[in-house]
Amino acid sequence: MANNKKMNNASKIIELRKVTKEYDGNPVVNNISFSIRKGEFVTLLGPSGCGKTTTLRLIAGFEKPTKGEIFINGVNITDIPPHERPVNTVFQKYALFPHLNVYKNIAFGLKLKRVPDGTTYTDKRGNVYQNLRKLTKEEISEKVRNVLKIVDLEGFEHRDVDSLSGGQQQRVAIARAIVNEPDVLLLDEPLGALDLKMRKDMQIELMNMHKKLGITFVYVTHDQEEALTMSDTIIVMRGGVIQQIGCPQKVYDEPANAFVADFIGESNIFSGIMLDDYEVFFCEHNFKCVDKGFKKNEPIDVIIRPEDISVLKGDNPKAMVTAQVISSVFKGDHYQTIAIIDGEEGNEILIHDNVECLPGEKIGLYIKPADLHIMRKPRLINEIITEMWSENNVEICGGKFPCHCNLPSGAKVKVQVDFDDVEIKDDESEGIIGATVVSSIYKGSYYQIVARTDDYYDFFIDTDDEWLKDDRIGIYIKPENIRVTEYAEADNG
Repeated sequence: MANNKKMNNASKIIELRKVTKEYDGNPVVNNISFSIRKGEFVTLLGPSGCGKTTTLRLIAGFEKPTKGEIFINGVNITDIPPHERPVNTVFQKYALFPHLNVYKNIAFGLKLKRVPDGTTYTDKRGNVYQNLRKLTKEEISEKVRNVLKIVDLEGFEHRDVDSLSGGQQQRVAIARAIVNEPDVLLLDEPLGALDLKMRKDMQIELMNMHKKLGITFVYVTHDQEEALTMSDTIIVMRGGVIQQIGCPQKVYDEPANAFVADFIGESNIFSGIMLDDYEVFFCEHNFKCVDKGFKKNEPIDVIIRPEDISVLKGDNPKAMVTAQVISSVFKGDHYQTIAIIDGEEGNEILIHDNVECLPGEKIGLYIKPADLHIMRKPRLINEIITEMWSENNVEICGGKFPCHCNLPSGAKVKVQVDFDDVEIKDDESEGIIGATVVSSIYKGSYYQIVARTDDYYDFFIDTDDEWLKDDRIGIYIKPENIRVTEYAEADNG
């Protein structure tokens, strides 16, 4: 699965096949497929609203897919209720019973549990069933004691849960979930309510618990460091779609696209042109790289991690480009330097190196060819298949946009708009339609944002201004910047 290894069906414990979950016709999870091996620690990672918690709830059975199927241990559990699934869930809000002590909180589920008693009965149709019994007090006590050892809470049995710290309460919640010995433990941002030090301590404890228990952990977080620290496999999500699946090192060192590179760790992201195999142009300079297989002069994104850039002092002939230092701050094990690459575009670049620089200083920069990560762009132009509202007016995402096209009302058309021709209005009412900013990536000399309209189209917009996620904006496009052509079904694809 996640590490590009071949996997036979017997090693899979969870599998999602083309799963979609819609609310009011809008996909929150959009046609995702992945599988998880037994004993893996898998993290669903992404910004808020990306669909990771919904995916976890689909596995748990708290939500039912609009489309697709979910399997656990090879059994289709899509329509099976939560209490019949071999999973338990730990939430960010611990949901402990305040009137019960630690022991009784952990034992609560065991008191409801039924296990085979070793005998069977046969119904009138000849079907044979196992008789079930409750667990004895001794069995419950032994299980609770064992799980208290795992979560390092021995001696806390009779404490009130309200007297515990946040970290201790979270351990009680985990103990209550694992005491029933589920095949899969689902954890929905369980450390989100803890302070930084306690979070880091609990990360280590969860990793140790995972090793001791040997069961499958599926973990949801928006914290990149948490995901990189704890996971065997990371599933990066954005807008309900999986962006990349891989081990932490693969996701960090070889991000699948600009979004993954920007979301996980710090990155320099530039637009460029792939001139030929092993040669790329960006920041007004040609560079050697190790990538091939692109079209000649194909627009691409270039990703460079700050720690992969070397600062060269003086007139060093090894320098690929020169730059002027804007700021340099000592960070303990490196200097964080921001510089402007020489040229008309004035591209800003972030550098992590152990060389001290002074503001205003001219420096040279060197980057190994293997440290330039070349990505195909997810989109080159905004394109929408729609209809003419009336002559010289086209419908775009529910809005009536003036344009230069004399096709009649109802004519099916293809609309194309360049990224930098979409205008953003601070006041939503000043735009023809409204949208919500779902992401913003700095590309050296401008920002590229994605703004989602209310009918779920994502506009890519190049702008000089920084916008925050979840900002509401208005969208306006000048008539001369809307390219409208008649659309025939044969044009599709």
